[in-house]
Amino acid sequence: MDLKSSTYPKDILSGLVASFFVSPTNAILDRSVIEFANGKATVKDGVRNGFRRLFTQPVEFFTSYKFRWMYFVYAMTYCVNNLTDQASYIPDLPIPIQNLLATFVANTICGIAKDKAYAQHFGAAAASHFPVRSLFLFFLRDIITVASAFTFPPILGKWIQKQTDYSERTSKMIAQLACPLLIQIVSTPLHLLGLDIYNRKGEGLASRARLIAKLYPAATGMRMIRFLPAYGIGGVINTELRRALK
Repeated sequence: MDLKSSTYPKDILSGLVASFFVSPTNAILDRSVIEFANGKATVKDGVRNGFRRLFTQPVEFFTSYKFRWMYFVYAMTYCVNNLTDQASYIPDLPIPIQNLLATFVANTICGIAKDKAYAQHFGAAAASHFPVRSLFLFFLRDIITVASAFTFPPILGKWIQKQTDYSERTSKMIAQLACPLLIQIVSTPLHLLGLDIYNRKGEGLASRARLIAKLYPAATGMRMIRFLPAYGIGGVINTELRRALK
């Protein structure tokens, strides 16, 4: 393994701090999307109530079920990414591939566990067995999400730099902010379908398609807003902290 152990504390600290900044907003938005999908509340009401609790009951909020799960997911994702993006753990396997696989596994296991817990805790249906089809859809969603957060930005950043007069640092920052937003156009239907299969067992494809079409514009917008801090702003904070601590 080609990495000095002295970088471990800095990489972990950067991941933990970045995760803390993005988790409150994401916990509120994630719960709002789920409750909107199952008809419990409008997105506007969910977001308003969530931020009201954040500012009026901060201790209760930061010790809540929704925040603890969200922070766990992002802390694991960022820390694993930081510990594997410069280190070679497997001989003859390129570091970028090792990094993508490790980060994907961490994010997917933690993220699906969180989504299952959220759906059972905040969903319309009584807590029950979670369908394999829903887990599979969440798995596909997370593959492209992780790629948009950690694999695509460097590629897009290089392209932006070649096409413009922007510096390498600025180009990477633009790409880091853009990729997690654009990928939601594709990933949101997977997310909504996974939730609907759990909430409305036995429904036909046509019924599910109508519901997804109805929810798609608002849910996509909400998930774009959610992933802007999650992997856009969060990614920039993480990168800049690691740069500053070197």
